[in-house]
Amino acid sequence: MKIRVPSTGDEGLVPASYVEALSSSATSPSYPHAINPASESTTSLATSISSSGTAAGKKKGPVVAPKRGGKKIKYVEALYTYAATGEGEASMDEGERLVLIAPDQGDGWCEVERAGGQGRGVVPAGWVKEV
Repeated sequence: MKIRVPSTGDEGLVPASYVEALSSSATSPSYPHAINPASESTTSLATSISSSGTAAGKKKGPVVAPKRGGKKIKYVEALYTYAATGEGEASMDEGERLVLIAPDQGDGWCEVERAGGQGRGVVPAGWVKEV
């Protein structure tokens, strides 16, 4: 989002989650520098920057901007029926689609979660295939 700092006139780009667009009704004495977003392509900060570096009355945003796009969910399909025999294992039925939580780390097991949160645990990595 492109913004302008009222006190200096500086313009630049910032993550949209760091600012709040003001409506045209926000142009009042308490918001003397507000711009009507419908009339211009930029959004102004409503108040000058305080000495702490954040806009007055605003929460401080994250130090690093969030990454675009979320983590992709990977699925596996059970090649065989498996009945859990120990603590931390998950059961699965042949053909069942499971969410892959952690792939095989070299020990022959991968962590999965059954649909609807019915169970989470490890299953033999050779008994599932990625879909």
